[in-house]
Amino acid sequence: MEPICNKFSSLIAYVCGAIITLLGFSGCNHNDEPHYGPEMYGTPYATFEVKGTVTDENDQPVADAVVRVSDSEDTITEDNSDWVFFAKGVSDQNGYYCITGREFERPKAIRIECIPDDPNLEPQTLIVDVKYDKTDDNDGWHWGHASLTVDFKLKSRD
Repeated sequence: MEPICNKFSSLIAYVCGAIITLLGFSGCNHNDEPHYGPEMYGTPYATFEVKGTVTDENDQPVADAVVRVSDSEDTITEDNSDWVFFAKGVSDQNGYYCITGREFERPKAIRIECIPDDPNLEPQTLIVDVKYDKTDDNDGWHWGHASLTVDFKLKSRD
């Protein structure tokens, strides 16, 4: 009787292991879209696009400036400045940048910070009000999309 019980226990352990393995694979991101964070059934989200240009005081384009988007209420310190932002981009040779992303909170205002690669230029931070356009009434989890144009004119360091 004991060998049958051992075989049954082994079979149950094997089946449970297979089920747990399959559940683990189902959580992987298999599509080509970037993964924006934890998505769970019932997690509301909003999408956004922030674009614009970065120029200096002489209206010359500023290339390689880092533009970062965060919630306006985030406290930015030296210790958390690399991870508190939920999206960032870099300006091209014409000073143009475009950042798209998804957020799981819907802030009424966002902080947009421009940090030039050129040490002769001052960084600039703006707080911008955000309005979301609800595009799909059939999707109850999508709060809407915000599209913003924010141009930076960076001053020279004195």
